[in-house]
Amino acid sequence: MDTTRDARDQVTALLDQPNVNHVVNEWDVTSEEFEEFRDGWVAAGAVVRNPAGAVPFVEPSWVDGWVLPGGSVEAGETLAAAAERELREETGLDVEVGAPCRVVEQVIRGEDPTETARGWFVAFEGTTEDREFGDDLGVHDDEIDRVAWFAQPPTDTPQFVDAEGMFRDCHPEW
Repeated sequence: MDTTRDARDQVTALLDQPNVNHVVNEWDVTSEEFEEFRDGWVAAGAVVRNPAGAVPFVEPSWVDGWVLPGGSVEAGETLAAAAERELREETGLDVEVGAPCRVVEQVIRGEDPTETARGWFVAFEGTTEDREFGDDLGVHDDEIDRVAWFAQPPTDTPQFVDAEGMFRDCHPEW
C-alpha cells in the first residue's frame, strides 16, 4: 500500500468541503534542504480544547517555537485516526477529534526549477476532558521538549505555523 498516495486521496476528498479552509504556503529552500521534502508528506493534528477552553501546543526538538501536536499518517490510517494518535503520543491526552477544519498545503521549491514537492497538514477540531498532560511525551524521548496549554494562539511559532488561523478555522466561536 502506498501510504502517502492513500493519505493524499483522503486530503483531496476534503478540499471541496465547504467548512474546510484550504491554505497554500510556498517556500523556497536550498537544494540540500529540499532533499528532506522531496517525497512529500501528509500529516494530521487537531486544535483541541479542554474544559477551560485552552489548546495544547508542543515545542518539538526539530524546530524553534510552538506547533500544534500532529504528525505523519501511517499505512491504513484515516486522517482523523492519525490526529488522535499523534495527540496521544505527543501530549498524553485522550481526545475526541471532530470535523476537519483546515488543510494547509505546503509547496516547497528547491534552487533547481525542477525541484518542487508538496506536503499537507490537515487540522481537525477536537475536545478533551483532560487538564493534565501525560508523563511520556513523544514516541522518542527527544522528540518533544515541552507541551503547554494556550488560551490564545502562541506568538512564538515557526513561520509555517499560522496558529491564529488554525484557532479561527477550527473553533470559529473563539
